[in-house]
Amino acid sequence: MDLIIDDASHDLASQERLLHVMWRFLRPGGYYIIEDVEWDRVGEPTIYPIIHKPEMLSQKTSDILRFNDAFFADTTVGHHAFEMWTERMAGWSPGSGPMGRDREDRRSHSSYVLVIKRRLEPPSPVDVKLNDRAMVLEAAPE
Repeated sequence: MDLIIDDASHDLASQERLLHVMWRFLRPGGYYIIEDVEWDRVGEPTIYPIIHKPEMLSQKTSDILRFNDAFFADTTVGHHAFEMWTERMAGWSPGSGPMGRDREDRRSHSSYVLVIKRRLEPPSPVDVKLNDRAMVLEAAPE
């Protein structure tokens, strides 16, 4: 497949399980998108475990993220009706806001997206040279 969009269950464990099952169906160069990435519901509401607490991820998930191209996006940037959206979200799922708050805010909301592009080839090694040059990509051995 060229594109897989996970908009199923919105908890980390379920998102990881689905990623592990569906990853084999994604062709190299294809995109895997996880919608509605959630905050840490049992801890700090401004923390998103998938990026801020990588130790919570399974080894398989960590490997998929490390050996492919991934980015995390806030889909509310430029939202022209953010306040209305948060009010309606609060009415749709009362009591499910960050840390039991009645609504989401600019930092803690469930509209973040994780995008993973399956690499065609393994990533090149990176060498960080401090006090010399910023970062140098070394040519892959032939």
